[in-house]
Amino acid sequence: MDAKKIIRILALAAVVVAAFVPGFAYWTLIITLLGLGVGWHVSQEADDMRLRFLVATLVLFIANDALGAIPAIGDYLDTILSNASDLFNAGAIAVVFVGAVKRLQE
Repeated sequence: MDAKKIIRILALAAVVVAAFVPGFAYWTLIITLLGLGVGWHVSQEADDMRLRFLVATLVLFIANDALGAIPAIGDYLDTILSNASDLFNAGAIAVVFVGAVKRLQE
């Protein structure tokens, strides 16, 4: 297993576990750091992969409170989507930053 896959698995686990264990004070920091790692790996991919990642970031940002009306599990699903949105937002920052650095080095 390579580093990219390990970071993605850890990121997914952190996003889901943070929804069910909200008392831990450092979830936002952990999710942000994992998001930066995911974004750095995505920035090394082809242009279409980076574009798909940035579009997914926008979709998660817009739709992260859409499932709250579902009885019993809606709040958990909203929290998971909100955590995923935070992860993708941090990743998008890394993608944009690495892209800008690459353009400056050309």
